[in-house]
Amino acid sequence: MNKWNFPGGYGLMPRGANEAGIEAFLDDIPMSLAREVIQNSMDAHDPENPNPVRVVFSISDEETNKIIGKTDLLERVLPKAINFWHEKNASDTHKYLKAFKAVFQEPYMKVLKISDYNTIGLRQANFDSLIEGSGYSEKADTSASGSKGIGKAAPFAASKLRMVLYNSLATEKGDMDPTEKFAGAINFVSYADDTVDNHVNDYGKEFITQSRGLLENAHYSECEFIDQRTEHGTDLYILGLKNIEFWEEQIVLAVLNNFLVSLYKGLLEVGIGKYIIKRDTLGELFNSIYESKRVGQFELKGKYKQQFFKSYSYYNTLQPENHISIQLPKTWIEKYAFIDASDDGQLVLYKDDEDATRCILQTRRSGMKIFEQNRISGTIPFTGVFMATGNKLNEFLRKLENANHDKWSLDRASDSERVLTDEFFTDLRKWYKSSVEEFFGAQSDESINAFGLNDLLPVVGKEDENEQGREGGINRRVKSVKNSHISSKSTRVDGDSDEKIIDELASEMEVGQGNTSGGGSSKTGAPGGAKEDATYGAGNEPGDKGEEPGGEKVIGHTYREIDSPKFLKLKLMELNSRNGEYRFIALSSIPKNKLAFEWQIVGENGSSYKTDIEVSTSSTHQILKDKRKIVVSDIQKNDRIQVDFKVNTKGRVKMKGVIYEVKC
Repeated sequence: MNKWNFPGGYGLMPRGANEAGIEAFLDDIPMSLAREVIQNSMDAHDPENPNPVRVVFSISDEETNKIIGKTDLLERVLPKAINFWHEKNASDTHKYLKAFKAVFQEPYMKVLKISDYNTIGLRQANFDSLIEGSGYSEKADTSASGSKGIGKAAPFAASKLRMVLYNSLATEKGDMDPTEKFAGAINFVSYADDTVDNHVNDYGKEFITQSRGLLENAHYSECEFIDQRTEHGTDLYILGLKNIEFWEEQIVLAVLNNFLVSLYKGLLEVGIGKYIIKRDTLGELFNSIYESKRVGQFELKGKYKQQFFKSYSYYNTLQPENHISIQLPKTWIEKYAFIDASDDGQLVLYKDDEDATRCILQTRRSGMKIFEQNRISGTIPFTGVFMATGNKLNEFLRKLENANHDKWSLDRASDSERVLTDEFFTDLRKWYKSSVEEFFGAQSDESINAFGLNDLLPVVGKEDENEQGREGGINRRVKSVKNSHISSKSTRVDGDSDEKIIDELASEMEVGQGNTSGGGSSKTGAPGGAKEDATYGAGNEPGDKGEEPGGEKVIGHTYREIDSPKFLKLKLMELNSRNGEYRFIALSSIPKNKLAFEWQIVGENGSSYKTDIEVSTSSTHQILKDKRKIVVSDIQKNDRIQVDFKVNTKGRVKMKGVIYEVKC
C-alpha cells in the first residue's frame, strides 16, 4: 500500500484549510493555473532544443479506486484529521474535509493532465524546490519568469483534494542518461498523529503534523492512468478537478491574454482539447473569437470580453505591416549598467483607430504579459507592446517583479538601486509618451467625433480616488468614470445608427441584483453605508439652486451620495468637446424613483472640480436640471437612460461621475 508521509513535530502550530499560497489563486483559477504552469514550462525550455515549448492540457474522468494512495488517505489520515478538528471552530477546514471525503466516495473523479515538451524536465534541483521546497524556485537562466516559488501552489487551488502528481523525464547537466522522477504531493491539513512513538512528549505536547504530505517510494506505474514519458519534460496531474464551467475555453482565453508575445514569437505552442494555439493559428483563432464574441459555447462578457479585445489589439500591433518599431534610446546605455545595447528592448506602436487600448503591453524575454502601462496619451488612439530582451535588463526587471508577476515594484529594489530604479521607470514611461507623440502627433477634435463607445466603464467609489498609479505599474485601478477616446471610424452618435449602438451597448451591460446602498461609504467604512444627507439648493451649497429651461425651479432636493452603486452601469460619450457637449447612458438593475448624476472635471494631478450643467435633454426619461446635477425620475428595472448635456467647460477633458439618491 502506498503511504503518505506527513512530517511533524511536538507542539507545532496546526494548519487548517486556509493556506495562504493557495488562497492567492482562487479568484480566477483557470487563468492562474494556465499562467503559472505555462510560465514554469517556459522557464524549463531545453536550450539544446530549437523547437518551441509545447504545453498540452487534457481533462479526463478516472476511476477513483485507481488513485494512488487512496486507501492510506481514507483509512489512516482522514479519520485522524476529522477527529483533530472536530472540537475546533474552523468551518472552512470542516468543509474541506467533508468535500475531500465526498470526492473519494464518487466512482470517478475529474483529472486535469498538463504535459510539457521540449523542456529539460525536472532536474534534481528543480524537483527538490518544486516538491519539497517552499518560498524559492530553481530556474535555468535569467530570462525565467518565476523565482519566488509561489506559483507552484496554483495547481493545488484547482483541485478539490488539493492533490497533485508529477511524472518527469529529465536529463541532468552533463549527463545524457534521462532520469525518471515521480512524486505525489497534497496540501492537506495538520492533525495529531498518535501512531508516532511517544506521541506526547515530556512537556505534554502532542506530535502535530505539517499540512503538506508526500507519497513515499511510489512509481508512476502504480497509477494506471499515468503513462511513461518517452520525451524529456513533465506531466502534472491535478486530481479532483474543481467543477468550473467552460474549463477549456477559459484556459484558451488565459493563454491568449497572457502569452500572446510568446506565441507570436514562436516560443510557445499550447494544445487545449480541439484548440491548437501557435504562431500559425493565432490569426485565425483571434479573428474567429473577435467575430463571434465567443470561444466555442463560452460567450465573452464582462472582464473576458474586455481583456480579449485588448489582446486582439495587441496582436494586431505585433503585425510588421501595422507597427512602428523603436529601440531603446542610446543615451540609456551610458546611464544604466543593465542596458548593453539599444536592441536590449523594443517598442512597437500601432495607430489603432478601431480598437485602441491606449496602453503599452509590457513583457520580458519569455514573452509573458507582466502588466499594461496606461496614462500615456488620452487623445491619440494607439496600442503598443514593449519587449525587454537583453540579458541584464531581463535580470534587472525580474528582480523587481512581485510574486504574481503582474507588476514591477520600486519597493523590491535594493537601497543602493532604488534611486536609479525610480529614474528608469520614469524614463521608460516618458519614452513611451514621447514616442507616441512623435510618430502619431496630437489628435485634433475634427478627427474624433465620439468618445467611449468601446469601453464600458463602471462607477467606482471614492475610496479608489486616493490610489495613484506609478511608472512601474504599481496600481492601475480605474478612478470613477472617465471618457475613453475612439477614432472617427467608429459609428457616429447621431440618428438611427446611434440608437443601434445604444441598444447594443445596453445589451452588453451585465445587470446584477445590486442593492441601493452600493459598496460602502468612504466616510464611515461601513458596508452599504452612505454619506450624510446634504441638501443642495437649500443653503448647504451656495449656487446649487438652479432653474430648468422654461422656468421650473428645482429646489429643496436632498441628495445622498452613493459610493460604488453596484446596481448601476454607466457610460459617458463625447459629442462635441469644443462646445462642451456630452451624452451619458445608464442602466439600472433595480427600479429607482429618482437618481441624480453629477459630472466633475478631472485635472492632470488627479484632482476634480465641479462644473455647471448649462443644458440637459433626454429622449428616454423625465429630467430636471439642477445647476450641477441632472435629476432623472421614474427609473424602471433594466431601463436604458439616455441624457444629452452641455457643460460650461470647453475642450477635451477627463470627467468622472458622482451618483446620488434623491429625496424631495
